[in-house]
Amino acid sequence: MAISTKVKQMIIGPFLLLVGLVAIGAGIAEWIAAGKLKAEGVATPATVVDHRVTSTRKGGKTYKVTVQYPAGGGQMIRKEFDVSRSYYESSPDGRTVPVRHLPSDPNVAELVGEETTGLAALGVGALIAIGGGFLTRLAFQKPAPVPQANPVPL
Repeated sequence: MAISTKVKQMIIGPFLLLVGLVAIGAGIAEWIAAGKLKAEGVATPATVVDHRVTSTRKGGKTYKVTVQYPAGGGQMIRKEFDVSRSYYESSPDGRTVPVRHLPSDPNVAELVGEETTGLAALGVGALIAIGGGFLTRLAFQKPAPVPQANPVPL
């Protein structure tokens, strides 16, 4: 049994709308965290303790660097970051790199030079939500009435 285009739109449209709204929320959260790190963050030297490359489903590569840095009270924080290829290649194990973290929550951190703004997730989320909204509108829009031919009186 084939699924009609209208039913597909009724399923895919709201799904994309929801995914887009979630991505927008994630982008806003990342943007707020980036602003807080910029305003309140403390720069701390960190040591690269591991780095690795993972493959994506589409054949691309994701470069990851794990660092360890001191937080208040002698606590050591270990955190993994996605980084650019050039940062990955210039950060061998044992190298000291700067990290900016929040004193109130040392697990919220970023590598200096690899800062993110959240605008990418916000933009992609907006595009997905717009597409989902458009499909949803199409799916639930009533069809235009078909004009009836008026019989010509004889």
